[in-house]
Amino acid sequence: MTLLDGKVAIVTGSARGIGRATAELLSQQGAKVLINDLDGDAAEQTANEISGDTLVFVGDLTREGVPDKLVQRVIDEWGQVDILVNNAGYTLDAPIHKMSDAWFQRMLDIHSIVPFRMCRAVAPHMREPAKEDAARGARYSARSSASPPSPARWATLGRRTTPRASPPWSG
Repeated sequence: MTLLDGKVAIVTGSARGIGRATAELLSQQGAKVLINDLDGDAAEQTANEISGDTLVFVGDLTREGVPDKLVQRVIDEWGQVDILVNNAGYTLDAPIHKMSDAWFQRMLDIHSIVPFRMCRAVAPHMREPAKEDAARGARYSARSSASPPSPARWATLGRRTTPRASPPWSG
């Protein structure tokens, strides 16, 4: 028995690099892992090389509706989602004065919009923990950056993203 037996993980951008290493580790610990990437050949190769139960979803997560389709694929295949690793990302290694608005928008989309959409898509499936996890309060979430928690992550965890405002008449 391993730590993540019976758990289902989604790792975005997992055909290579940190995403692949994360998918491998989750699989080694017993999780079923969805491999996602823009490059279908690389995603298939990674899924074949990882021991354990894997599923491949090739798609551009910056396109509207694609994160929902990814999550639905996992639900249709395995019936649950327990772990989400928002790893997908890219950057343009160029001085800022050489970066176009379009490329900067692409980076904003993959690093900010996609994690929000992924959290929104998995949230309904992560709201009710499995019975054996309920006693421990276990739910798994990971992020690939060291930045503070995003509003999407706080919303997924059921925490308020802003303080409650007092009515102006409350003195």
